Amino acid sequence: MSKLSNIVELPSFLETETLSDRVYRQLRRALKSGAYRPGEKITTRAVASALNVSLTPVREAMARLVSEGGLSMVGPKTVVVPRLSPEDYEEIFSARLALEGMAAEAAAARADAAFIDELEAIHLAFAARRAAGDFVAALELNEKFHFTLYSHSKLTRIVGIIESLWVPFGPSLSLIYPKFGSSEDGIKPHSDVISALRRGSPGEVRAAIENDLTVGRAKILPLLMALGTSPEHHRTKPEKS
Repeated sequence: MSKLSNIVELPSFLETETLSDRVYRQLRRALKSGAYRPGEKITTRAVASALNVSLTPVREAMARLVSEGGLSMVGPKTVVVPRLSPEDYEEIFSARLALEGMAAEAAAARADAAFIDELEAIHLAFAARRAAGDFVAALELNEKFHFTLYSHSKLTRIVGIIESLWVPFGPSLSLIYPKFGSSEDGIKPHSDVISALRRGSPGEVRAAIENDLTVGRAKILPLLMALGTSPEHHRTKPEKS
């Protein structure tokens, strides 16, 4: 199955969006959701085939992601998903903890019953896919849960920064499965978010999201350290303009 087959294409709100832009959005979301693993090689032909497009827009989209640090060029024609160093992971984690907590708290202050029901439906689907061992779908639903919550905050600039942090971070999520696929602490933080939303407690929602991130860190960081790092798999720093 293609790495991109489960990534639902989002509607474009820009009439001027090019095919390259569309490929970029889909690749970026695949990275965010953990569809690719750290160190995995990505070929233009595989992406073009999965998305049913020509090679040119794929090359353009991949070059854009390389310049942003979402992908790494390790040879004339070799592109890989960066493997975060523990130091890079910790830097991203610290930023996520602050910003995602802020967005979650702001979203909770605006939440109504319909929104909470929508978020709970995503959580239940996530739990079901996880229990079934469909970890690719579970990872996508995990990303959907978080960004459905954060987007409800209407803090568009903050959410944009969070999205940019998830691009290099997302592939590390794939390391959790299947090793921790049956662990209940992967489910409880999301349940705590829903419960806090129903109680109308924005502060508790923030605490639940911060706990979710902290629980994930406790699993992912040792796995990254065990993998080791090599220069070509480190996160490529975005070029300065």
